[in-house]
Amino acid sequence: LGQVRLALGGTITGSVKNTAGTGLRNVEVGIFRDTRFGRQQVDAVMTSSTGTYTIRGLAAGSYYLGYTPPTSGTTIYLPEFYNNKIDLG
Repeated sequence: LGQVRLALGGTITGSVKNTAGTGLRNVEVGIFRDTRFGRQQVDAVMTSSTGTYTIRGLAAGSYYLGYTPPTSGTTIYLPEFYNNKIDLG
C-alpha cells in the first residue's frame, strides 16, 4: 500500500446580520463554484443562533455565496447573493 497525503481544505467564515446589526439564525448559506457545466452549488451550511457560519474543507479556488433566509417567522428577509445581487447572474 502506498502513502496518501491529503491536502488541508480551505475555510470561509462570516456572519449574516439584519440592518440593525443583529445576527440572523437559520439562514442557509449556499456555496457556489464555476464549473465546466456552469455555476453549481457545492455545499450549504446554516447560520448559528448568533448568525455566524463556517464552511470547511474547500478546494483552492473562487467561490460565490448565496444567503437564503427562513421563510417563517414574523419578519421575512429577501435572499441575497454576493455583492448585493438578487441572483447569481
